[in-house]
Amino acid sequence: MYRVALLALSLLPSTAYSSLFAKSLLAGTWEESVSTDQVCTGKGATIRYELSSDTRALTVTFSKPIETDLGKVSSIRAKVVASTSRSLTIVYDGEKRLRSDGTPAQWELSVVAAGIYRWRETSWKDGEVNVVVGVRCSPR
Repeated sequence: MYRVALLALSLLPSTAYSSLFAKSLLAGTWEESVSTDQVCTGKGATIRYELSSDTRALTVTFSKPIETDLGKVSSIRAKVVASTSRSLTIVYDGEKRLRSDGTPAQWELSVVAAGIYRWRETSWKDGEVNVVVGVRCSPR
């Protein structure tokens, strides 16, 4: 019985893992905050998230180039490695940050309320997030 279940799981389409996440959760323009400064004022770079049609890739596009751990970029692409109904786990293309086991950092973007997301590295303790808070500036 156990082998039959494993065989059945192996025959599922490879995109089945990500079909739970609704693209609409990341629709619109966003801005990230690491302080008490107001966001969505037009001063900071806005962000657009585009999940590929097969839900296996995420493109993050900035309204102006920003400095990141990956260098100065206008957009970043990432592979989606897991998802839930309210989160995506990604690995950025060219990720240089390594976990203690030597593998590239995996980042979980979790929508914690309507128009708000938080980031965490998946090797951190459950519930632990970094200081970045994503805020939706506009729905389109």
